[in-house]
Amino acid sequence: MAESALPKKLSAALQDLAAKTQAAANLPAGILPMLAFTRATTAPKPGRTLYIVPDDNTALEWLRALGSLHQLTLSQLETAALVSWGVIPYSFTAPDQEKEYHRTRAELFIRSEVPCLIVASVEGLTYPIATDLEVAEVERTLTPGMHFARSRFAEFLLSCGFRHANPVERPGEFCIKGGVVDVFAPDEDLPVRLDFFGDEIETIKSFSHETQRSLGPVAEVRIAPLRPAVSHLAAAMQKFAADRSLGESELTPVITSGGTNLAGYADIYPALRQVQNIAELWRGETFIADEESVRQRLKTISAERQYLFERSESKLKLAPEILFGDVARIEAMLSAAHAIQLTDPKDEDSQWHDAPRFGGRLGLLKERLAQGDAENIWFFIESISQRDRLKAALTDILAPEIIPAFYPHGFTGNGVTVFSEADIFGRVVKKYAGDKSISRILDSYTDLKEGDYVVHVNYGIGRFSALKRMRVQNNERDFIELRFADDDKLFVPLDQLNLVHKYIGSTENPRLDHLGKKSSWAKTRARVKRLVDSIAEELLELYAHRVNQKGFAFPPDSSFQHDFEAAFPFTETEHQLETIYAIKADMESEKPMDRLVCGDVGFGKTEVAIRAAFKAAMAGKQVAVLCPTTILAFQHYRSFSKRFADYPVRIDYISRFRSPSEVAEIKARLADGKIDIIIGTHALFADDVRYKSLGLMIIDEEQRFGVTHKEKLRQMRTNLDCLALTATPIPRTLHMSLSGIRDLSIIETPPADRRKIETHVIAENEELLRLAFKHELERGGQVYVLHNKVKTIEEQAIRLRALAPQARIAVLHGQMPETAIEEVMVDFYQHAYDILVSTTIIESGIDIPNCNTLIVLGAHEFGLSQLYQLKGRVGRSDRQAYAYFFYPSPTMHTLSGDAERRLEVLAEYDDLGSGFRIAMKDLEIRGAGNLLGKEQSGEIMEIGFELYSQMLNDKVNELKGKAVANDDFTSAIMLPCDWYFPDEYIADTRAKMEFYKSLSAAAGLDEFHEIREALVDRYGKPPETVELMLLLEEIRQLAYMLRLERVAISPKTDDLKTPSEMPYFIVAPDHRLDMAKVSALLTRDKRVKLDTADPKRINLDIPQQPQLAFFRELSAILKYLANS
Repeated sequence: MAESALPKKLSAALQDLAAKTQAAANLPAGILPMLAFTRATTAPKPGRTLYIVPDDNTALEWLRALGSLHQLTLSQLETAALVSWGVIPYSFTAPDQEKEYHRTRAELFIRSEVPCLIVASVEGLTYPIATDLEVAEVERTLTPGMHFARSRFAEFLLSCGFRHANPVERPGEFCIKGGVVDVFAPDEDLPVRLDFFGDEIETIKSFSHETQRSLGPVAEVRIAPLRPAVSHLAAAMQKFAADRSLGESELTPVITSGGTNLAGYADIYPALRQVQNIAELWRGETFIADEESVRQRLKTISAERQYLFERSESKLKLAPEILFGDVARIEAMLSAAHAIQLTDPKDEDSQWHDAPRFGGRLGLLKERLAQGDAENIWFFIESISQRDRLKAALTDILAPEIIPAFYPHGFTGNGVTVFSEADIFGRVVKKYAGDKSISRILDSYTDLKEGDYVVHVNYGIGRFSALKRMRVQNNERDFIELRFADDDKLFVPLDQLNLVHKYIGSTENPRLDHLGKKSSWAKTRARVKRLVDSIAEELLELYAHRVNQKGFAFPPDSSFQHDFEAAFPFTETEHQLETIYAIKADMESEKPMDRLVCGDVGFGKTEVAIRAAFKAAMAGKQVAVLCPTTILAFQHYRSFSKRFADYPVRIDYISRFRSPSEVAEIKARLADGKIDIIIGTHALFADDVRYKSLGLMIIDEEQRFGVTHKEKLRQMRTNLDCLALTATPIPRTLHMSLSGIRDLSIIETPPADRRKIETHVIAENEELLRLAFKHELERGGQVYVLHNKVKTIEEQAIRLRALAPQARIAVLHGQMPETAIEEVMVDFYQHAYDILVSTTIIESGIDIPNCNTLIVLGAHEFGLSQLYQLKGRVGRSDRQAYAYFFYPSPTMHTLSGDAERRLEVLAEYDDLGSGFRIAMKDLEIRGAGNLLGKEQSGEIMEIGFELYSQMLNDKVNELKGKAVANDDFTSAIMLPCDWYFPDEYIADTRAKMEFYKSLSAAAGLDEFHEIREALVDRYGKPPETVELMLLLEEIRQLAYMLRLERVAISPKTDDLKTPSEMPYFIVAPDHRLDMAKVSALLTRDKRVKLDTADPKRINLDIPQQPQLAFFRELSAILKYLANS
């Protein structure tokens, strides 16, 4: 079966169904996107078709399915989703960026005559469509060889709604760097790099948004508008405000900013542009998928909009019939459409049905396939790992026909069956472009910016004042200016930037060191080094003791293990899989495992632990899971019980919520081997807790246990396999220090299959609060309300009770007794309450899947990292999650500039993993000292984390007998050369600093060449100034390789014995020159001569102008000598 098209039998069955009727009753929801696509692509003449579905999420799911089918069949069909703006009506907030893009694109097709298939949600259908073509949006397809005036390119991208960013890392960003333009179009998985020659696009290549390196050529890229051309409407906005005689404080941000701030335009759109209802504009066929749900949704949203309009106090509000158009017209459109009724699952006489769902239970799937006809079955599986699992599971009964593409849900009938990934393995939702790995984010956190505290290895703690260009000995160079105590200045040339680190410590304002005689830096360094040496020795002692111990070697994975892992309802991330493989290898070895797994909340550490526990239980060994708090123990008990539900593994837990008689019984069963997995708090440390055959200990957040408990853990883990989990981010330097002493796995990538949290940053409004409660409670969910003032939290709870009188509300804050806090959390976990009104004490590790609405009151008072951590507490199930960040009424103008920026950033970065990008300021070495087994935050504070980690790493390597990279040899390169990146080549200071730091830290010629390639790739061909600078760095690397003390030009002299103004190099006593090569060079090239007066000196009689040719000639000679 070719992977570029749908299977013939499946295609034939769909075409047969499409040809029979215009619309059909009794069809399963799963078949509809494929049927719609088949009907559109096999019609005798390309047409225009509109399918109406109940809500935005269904419309976007259809669009993703249509995109998969489009790629499989290589069709030319244009598809789009007409969804809502993603705003709550009359909230005057900025639209959801994804929905805004899809809606804008759908409006383009609706206004055109282009053949297309459009999926519209009920909300999307009711918003009016702009028809004023003088400001209409345009779409362009760019190809190599095409002419496009570079001077107008930025204007075009800005008019499409793209924003400037350097580097480009997220959809909707662009960057112009001379003749190179980077663009990340929302429809693409990767950004593209356009290389211009004049006004001609020479090449288009995709590139990695993580490494910024080019990947391969691209035939074309489509640049579509991300949003309506709102910034063109400044005059219309001013008129709208003037007609209502509004004061400054009554205006929306979109009006006050002339359209550059997008908050609020969706609620006044019909007053700014010429608009029409879709019923007037649409020319083409119309179908309703699930008519009953569509009509009910229209009724519900019409009532909600009227309710919000009546209670809105804004003078800007437009009546629903103006903002959304006449509902009667939409109802008439629905009545005229071809209606499709969905199959009743209970109707056994229906020809077509939804495919059964197995939720990862591959044993049931095998039974089902073994009983029936296994022909004409196709599996749409997008994930590579899930495809491999399916093949492995079914290998003994059939070779499954797998189509490597997304499809939402399968169907069966008329002799064919389609299964989707969601049907087989559980939920699968949209994947977003992978976020940066955490170690890269930690690296970017160490980028220097003006005002940062820094540590100079030789001079101590100072402050980065500015990047300065100065003329030194007739050459221009860039320096960083550092300020120390007493306002002393130090200018550091940027080829020595590797000596300067950003200060990371547990204080934001460290004490500055003195320069000169008053400096105490050398003493501080020596004192910390002594402490570091003792820690390194202790670590090595622990390591040696562990190496000599012998533990239990677990057997390889069984078929049960494969089935158990296949039931995981998500696609594992690369780092998750690497961690799982490492743990299994540890367990199968005779050496006791001692592995630490680090990863942010929600990155999948629990699943890693669950698989290790399953492996141990299948080998007949008991597992103990230790947690620092009762609520975490209870959460793990629920998580483990759910995952092990289909297997005969006995799980229980001990905590102070169990009665003494229950605890006694559990301990007896544990000692008899009748419990396989025991979960608990420090209660598991009690002397009377005994095991029949304990094989694995899992410790969650080990650094939160007390000193006594840690000592007990150390005794227990002597010859036991141990797996520790932590959410503390571990910088790479510490990772290196610990490698080989304590095995470390870092889960750096956020899961791709988490549903995006719908985020609203909005002025406080009781009606919106009431609606948010109503929506969540009607679907049986729970709500977090954050109010971070203990004094007024009870008053807030009373106010909220009035808004949701039927809800069961609990209050939680840090001044309550610890037992009361745990009881409230456990009750909320068990859904004894619907709404929890709390301060920020809710543990970030707590996972309550049923809680999917977060409301933050007074959001402007929180820091960004706090807001991200709060947001991470919802969206942990397959339900759509909502986060509402309320700031004080009436407008954002009451906020400080910083608070406003924080909230804008929060609304923009709403994907998982953003927390790490934004929250690195809160790292503060939390837990780093504990991970090493000692509290050393004071010493870390004195010298900064980078230098501390480097010292530890060097000492560990020294004790292990490894070579330590502290070679003090340097080659003095004394050649006339400017050393800076001109603004015309790299305009951004941060990007300059990144390459300055890379060049100064390059360890060897290969690494230098990589840096050079990355520079040319990102910024194009370098100008002569930069080319000379790069050649100088290449000469420096070659001189270091050969151990040349100096490469220079002799001064002008009248002494006939000394060469005047001649290039030369001085050879070090421990040089690495191949003397045979030197001899051959002296014989072959008469310009190369040994100095008659100095045996260590070799003179080079080569012309110094033009300078570029001189540097290239010098580099070529050194390359010959270095065999490079």
